[in-house]
Order: sequence, then C-alpha cells, then structure tokens
Amino acid sequence: MAVKQELMEIVPKLKDIAKMFLQLDRGYLKCEATMLNTLAADTEGVPIVKVKVANVSAGERIILDPFEFNKVYQVMRDEIAFLTGAITSGKSYTVRKAHDPVSLLFDHDFQLGTAIFFIEYLIYYFPSEDADINQDVSNVVAPHNKVGSLTLEWVPLTPGDEDEEREADDDDMPEIQDPSELIGKPWTYKLKISGAKDLDQMAEMCYCQYKFFGTTFTTGTIETNTSNPNFDYECVHHIDEVTDEFLKFLQQPFHVGLFIKPYIASPPAEALSTENPGTKEKLSNVGC
Repeated sequence: MAVKQELMEIVPKLKDIAKMFLQLDRGYLKCEATMLNTLAADTEGVPIVKVKVANVSAGERIILDPFEFNKVYQVMRDEIAFLTGAITSGKSYTVRKAHDPVSLLFDHDFQLGTAIFFIEYLIYYFPSEDADINQDVSNVVAPHNKVGSLTLEWVPLTPGDEDEEREADDDDMPEIQDPSELIGKPWTYKLKISGAKDLDQMAEMCYCQYKFFGTTFTTGTIETNTSNPNFDYECVHHIDEVTDEFLKFLQQPFHVGLFIKPYIASPPAEALSTENPGTKEKLSNVGC
C-alpha cells in the first residue's frame, strides 16, 4: 500500500481514537503517525508507516504497525458501543482488562531500536576489538536518539573445523591480504550477544534479532522486568565456500534489532464500566 494512502486512512482514526481516550478516561494516552527509520531494517529505502503511542503520565511508549493499531481502534469502538448501549438501557457492563486501552496498546512487543555494527574486518579473520564490541542502540523512529547500548562480539573459529567450536589461534587463522583471497575458502565465526544496558524504558520482555546472509536469527527471550537484559547468546555462523556475494554481505553494515514488550509500571486502578461516574457521564449522550 502506498505511504500516502496508508497515512490518509490512519490520520482520521488517530483523531477518533484521541476522542475515545477522553471518553474512556484515558486522556493520558497519545497516538501519532510516524515513519520507521529506513536504516533500522531492510526496507530498500521505502518509508514504513508506524503509529507511535505514548503514556504521557508514566513514560511508557511503543511503536505499532498500522494493522495492530487498526485492531485496537476497532476493539475500542466496540467497547464504547457496548458501554453506551448498557448505559442507555440501564444495564451494567464492565470492560475486561485485556480490552482496556492501556492493555490493548501496550501488550505487544516492538522494535525499540537498532544497533549498527561494521563487520568488514571479519573478511581478514580479525577478532572484534573493544571499539567494535559496544554500540549504541538508536530509536527506530524520530528523533532517532540513543535508547540503550548493545554488547556484541565476533570470535574467529578454526576454518573448516567440523565441530565449529575451536577458537582460532594465530597459527590457524589464514593471512588474508586482499578480500579476493577468501573466495572459495571456508569461513567460521562465533557471534556472541552478551546483553543490552541502560534501556530508556523498563522491559517486561526482551530479545534481539538479526539477519545473517539472508537468514533471520533470534536470541532467547528474556522475561524479566529489567532495563539491562542479559542474553548470553552464542551462535556459530559457517560458510563452506566464500563467494563474492558473501564478501559483499560482510562489507555492509550489520543491523541488530532490539525488541521489547514495555513494562507497565502503573496500570489503570479502576476497570472501565457503567459504574464509573466519569465514563458514564461522557458516554450518556454519545452514539457510535
């Protein structure tokens, strides 16, 4: 779908949902359209529409895909219709917790940011140096600020080692003076992702994801409330025979996405229902 058309469909819903937040006594929730940073994913430069959601009273935020936002929008319309109908008929109705706007919006995992590593040195069978290991994680949408840091290390393994586990020593490592000298030879490295630090919001769940030569890999999921998740992830990546295509891959920036599910520090104290005076008053004369 063209970006312009997608925005034209979402903007009216953003205005509607802002009114619904007020009707449901959730005026501290804010939604706006934004664009995914094209450096954060394999987008080929095509802008990707997202919806940025913020809880301005508690500081949580999340980035939703339009289809996720549309689901939230429809459920909220339905719940307002149920509440309004119950109020009109004098019946009692309570919105279940999972359909509270806070739960609907924040009960998702999303890409908090991306760490970009430059790995051309792997062509020459060099290990990661201190300057290569720690990189900032940048927000995937404006203002693209730092949202944490990620520790990642590449360890060269003995080329052609069947077990793909023995770390290469100086005698094992081939001397590559020119990238073309690696063509046709085996290539083996162990990737270690130790963890992330100083995330700018608390995560209830967290994991990393990256693509290696066209294949997607994902770390284990950390399900602990933390802003400093430890992944302790290791994965051996092996190429039987290096090709020109693989050399080009190593010469490109290597992206690692950091995904979280936000921790909600202060969930709504009261359920939405016809017994809530504020909600009842705001919906008494409202039709859907």
